[in-house]
Amino acid sequence: MHFSAITAALLFGAVANAYEIVVYSDVGWTGAEASFTYDGRHYLDFVGHSWEFLSPGGDGCCVRFCYGGEPVGYRCSQSSNYRSSSPIDEVVTGCGDTQLDC
Repeated sequence: MHFSAITAALLFGAVANAYEIVVYSDVGWTGAEASFTYDGRHYLDFVGHSWEFLSPGGDGCCVRFCYGGEPVGYRCSQSSNYRSSSPIDEVVTGCGDTQLDC
């Protein structure tokens, strides 16, 4: 698991949510990775093919997966995908009433 970024942010007083999205360039959670723990639009430096969304139940936080400016997936609870059904080049994260548009 990749909780180090969340732990460090909380310990040092940075604003962070309790979720983390990790996207990997290869299937099986391998290859290059990008991890995000804050709300917003996050463009990847690679095309993602697997991912993990670590989120406490009921926290109201979600992630939208995008490719080529189009939505290709959405999750609002902890989940992972060994082999994404679509490539991913952007993730949009937020909590509460945040609009998650690609």
